[in-house]
Amino acid sequence: MGEIKIDLNRFDLMGFMGVIFNFLRLKEIWPEVVYFSEDGEPLKLEADAINRDSIQELLFQGKIIFLPFSDINVGEPIPCADGGQYLIIGSDEFDEEVGVSANEIELVGFLIRVSEAVLEICPAVFRGGEYETVNLMELEEDLKEFSEPMDRFVNKFVKN
Repeated sequence: MGEIKIDLNRFDLMGFMGVIFNFLRLKEIWPEVVYFSEDGEPLKLEADAINRDSIQELLFQGKIIFLPFSDINVGEPIPCADGGQYLIIGSDEFDEEVGVSANEIELVGFLIRVSEAVLEICPAVFRGGEYETVNLMELEEDLKEFSEPMDRFVNKFVKN
């Protein structure tokens, strides 16, 4: 999955976020949403402040929001928002048939932002306590098992 830019009116943003939030609640993970200040500092919106209006407000203020696609990497097949389970393994245990190199990856997800009625979605990882965007080449190398499922997941919310 590479970066996607799409007119906001062609994407079911609330449906996309709704599926992710339902996944988080179902798996009892992540009681907050992470977004970024103008200087790039990660900030948290606590669970009791998360609702459709608060997320829309952050996005329409131009904030970048991280939404996870995966549960936390615990070394087992990792449940993801699309309903699938994928395996990340240590780079010294890399086997193309069963998984991808972990490189200290904790979560796989999306950075989303609205800029002038255009929604931007790019793959990202939470790695070693930091949120990082992932370029397409790096995603294919380190996270190839996630590339296609993430792309399919996003495309489910594109309106025809």
